[in-house]
Formats: sequence, structure tokens, C-alpha cells
Amino acid sequence: MRARVIGILLAGALLAACGGNDAGGGAAAGDVGEPSSGTTSTITMRDNEFVPSAATIAVGDVDLVNEGQSPHNFTIEGQGIDVDVDPGTTTTQPIDVAAGTYTIFCAFHRSDGMQGSLTVSG
Repeated sequence: MRARVIGILLAGALLAACGGNDAGGGAAAGDVGEPSSGTTSTITMRDNEFVPSAATIAVGDVDLVNEGQSPHNFTIEGQGIDVDVDPGTTTTQPIDVAAGTYTIFCAFHRSDGMQGSLTVSG
């Protein structure tokens, strides 16, 4: 009897450990590269670079994290999105553009090579 109870408890623990998230499994919210609708993605700005430099997101919110020592800017070329982010802060920006690939850049440091691409899925 005791072995049966232990077996049931172990089976329950294994099932709980294998449980998915509320989105039905897959990538967790915020994972860049595996977009899913309604999630928040993250793009990090460091001194003169975006991480990742080629991001893929779904339409929705993007957390813009400035880990650099200087203010940075997140601009999506031709889309009217132009956001300044102070050092050591995070700003959440809604991204509601048509599916496609866009050039992103920092208006302050583009001449230093701070640009990349953003692919938005529909």
C-alpha cells in the first residue's frame, strides 16, 4: 500500500513537472525568434548594438532594455516608431505594423553601426 501511494505521488510530481504554460506549450512569452501572438518580446540595446541584431517578433509589445552606458533610441525605419530609452531602463513599446522585415536603428549611434533588422510576423 505504501509503495502504491509513493508511486502515485511520484507520477503526480512527474505530470506537474511536464506541464506546459497557459499558451499551450512552445516558447515562453518574450522568447525572440519563436513569435506567438499577444506576447511580449525583448530587444536589448548595448553600446552600439541591438541584441539580437536580427529579431523576429509577433505584433504586440516589445520590451526595449538599455544595458548600455548611453541613451539609446529604437527606430523602425519608415514606420513612425521612434523611442528613446535611458541607460539602465526598460521601455515597453507596442509594435503594430504589417508583417514583414524592417530596418531598425539607434538614431544616436547609427553612424557607429547600431542597426539591425526586425521581422514581424502576422
